Amino acid sequence: MIRRSLAAATVFLCLAFAWTGPAPAADVPLLTGRVVDNAELLQSATRERIAAALKAHEQATGNQIAVLTVPTIGEESIEQYATEVFEAWKLGQKGRDNGVLLVIAPKDRKLRIEVGYGLEARSPTSRRAASVRRSFPQRLRRSGRSSAAPPELPRSSAGDRGSFRDTR
Repeated sequence: MIRRSLAAATVFLCLAFAWTGPAPAADVPLLTGRVVDNAELLQSATRERIAAALKAHEQATGNQIAVLTVPTIGEESIEQYATEVFEAWKLGQKGRDNGVLLVIAPKDRKLRIEVGYGLEARSPTSRRAASVRRSFPQRLRRSGRSSAAPPELPRSSAGDRGSFRDTR
C-alpha cells in the first residue's frame, strides 16, 4: 500500500514537472516606434529626443536603429531575446539587412546590441557597439534611470553613412 502510494506520488510529480516545462520566455513587444521603453527608463523628453535623432539617422543613411527596454527577460539569454526581437521587428531594409537593435533589461542587468549582417562588417559600427556595451552599464549605475540613456547614441547615429563615431 505504501509502495503503491509512493509510486503514484512519483508519477504525479514527474507529470507535474513535465507539464510546467521550462520558465516561459519573455514576449516580443510590439514595435510602436523607434524607442520602445517598456521598462520606463526614459523620461518622455529623452525618449522623444532619441527617437528624433534615430529618425534623422534613418533618413540620412537608410539604416534603421531601434531601442527596446524591458524590465526583465526572465531566464532567456539576452542574445536569444535580442535575436528574436530583431527578427520579429524586421529591422533594416530588405536585401541590405542594415538594422540595429539596442536591448536593455535593467532588472537582469543585461544589455545587447544586435546588428544586421549588412552593417556587421563595418568596423566603426563594431567598435561603437563595444564602446556602448562597456560604458552604458556604468552610466546606468552612476546616473540613475532616465539620464542613463547613452547620450552618444543619438549623436553617433548621425554618423557618416552607417558608421558610428565616438563623440566623446
